Amino acid sequence: MKATSHQNHSMNHQSLPPLYEASAPFKKYYKLVAILWLTLVLSMIGLPWIIVGKQVPIWISRSWHKTALKILGIKVKIHGQKMSHHQSGMFCSNHLSYLDIMALGSVIGGRFVSRADVRHWPLIGYLAKRQGTIFIERNKKHAEHHITMLGNALDKPIPLIVFAEGTSTNGVTVLPMKSTLFQPLTLHTQTSIPIQPVTISYKKHYGLPMGRIYEPLCAWYGDMELAPHLSEFLALGPIEIEVIFHPITSIEKFDGNRKLLAEYLHQEIAGGLNSIRQNRF
Repeated sequence: MKATSHQNHSMNHQSLPPLYEASAPFKKYYKLVAILWLTLVLSMIGLPWIIVGKQVPIWISRSWHKTALKILGIKVKIHGQKMSHHQSGMFCSNHLSYLDIMALGSVIGGRFVSRADVRHWPLIGYLAKRQGTIFIERNKKHAEHHITMLGNALDKPIPLIVFAEGTSTNGVTVLPMKSTLFQPLTLHTQTSIPIQPVTISYKKHYGLPMGRIYEPLCAWYGDMELAPHLSEFLALGPIEIEVIFHPITSIEKFDGNRKLLAEYLHQEIAGGLNSIRQNRF
């Protein structure tokens, strides 16, 4: 199982300076077992909804994300004001890793939009389905169906969370946003759907800046295999993630032009990433 990216992954993990403590093997297994127990307990709580094939309540999903972050030693630092998760809307974020889902899921009560193959991933796929994730295929023949499906989802009073780059990156740059994900916004001509750009960055390890050398230990992209990457990550110490909620906008401000909206969102998210990397927060 590999990350998919347009970027070349030239980092050789064996060349990374050692970051692990002597207790790293124990730490890895403790974290993994604790998360499995957490999943089992919250699955039992959500069993009435799971049995009938429904999405578990948002509070159960957020409880899983928040507790999993504590187990993993991850602290999420928030900047800006996020829109309410009791309304229709869309959050658009850059994408670095599977860890983004935990970080954003802990602070946003919403439904993620993900590529279809994620539903088959061990544990991650199970959790995604239980949390009401919307899965989309990456080919044009399904485009019309996906637009309708996302448009229907936007009719409900719960926001969507999209990673509009279409892939994960190394956390140094932000790729252009895929404007097709914003096509459903044009279906709502009677009501303006708010959309909020979000920047996420993995900034510190043990309170010290990660820099380009250590960022790949958190970011999952390119041709990285999932299992080895996850094993290395579980051995790390405390991680600090920065999340910026930028001002809310709407497609109406761009005369219904989804491509202009995509360009604006890219500028906002990339600008936020530069601010974090230059320690302006």
